[in-house]
Amino acid sequence: MVSSYTTPLDVTHTGLWPLLLGAIDSEAPLRPWHNDRLAPTPPERADQVDVQAMLSDAWASVQQDWAEFGSDEDVGIAPFDRAWPGLAPASEPRADPDERAIALATSPDEVPGMLSGTGWGPFLGLVAAADGADALSEAGWTSETPCEEATAMLRSWQRRFGVRLCSMGHSTLVVSVAWPPRTQEHAWQVAMEHYAFCPDLGQEYDDFEEYAQGLVDAKTWWMWWD
Repeated sequence: MVSSYTTPLDVTHTGLWPLLLGAIDSEAPLRPWHNDRLAPTPPERADQVDVQAMLSDAWASVQQDWAEFGSDEDVGIAPFDRAWPGLAPASEPRADPDERAIALATSPDEVPGMLSGTGWGPFLGLVAAADGADALSEAGWTSETPCEEATAMLRSWQRRFGVRLCSMGHSTLVVSVAWPPRTQEHAWQVAMEHYAFCPDLGQEYDDFEEYAQGLVDAKTWWMWWD
């Protein structure tokens, strides 16, 4: 199935957006893709989402959670004592986003990482959508984050960082990144967006500084909801 993904991401020819799909685990290898657990959402709903306001509110919740549940050593440590700085600036366009996505999603070395957090697969999904952000809504991906908010977030990252949605799991998203942050300061701002959009990253990466450093020149971003 993975080899079929080598077709260029030119949806003008097929109208289909290709995705690697992972199931929950070996005990539920068809969930959620083949057991009627999907809930397709009109992509137009994402038009009503104010990404800036969404992340600002989410960041306030992250700060509250860290103040309430963080250890004495964690509370007040940057950046959780910082006010929301606004959206990170766009990166300078460099590599072609579609070519970057194709190269990563067809690489035997990269595919396992794209399916991290899933227990079974990959399946190959073909979604009738113009891009990966809309494919997420059209496919009916469900998680703690409302689908329209996730679609709006991906649209913003597509414009600013050349991301392409390559993989979905029951509660995971993986995107390729053509224009990642190249400086530590820029990476910090992007990391704040990640933690606001996907607070459960704090369970996987309890060291924010280390996480932000890993975003410099990163080829992919991985999101996971518990």
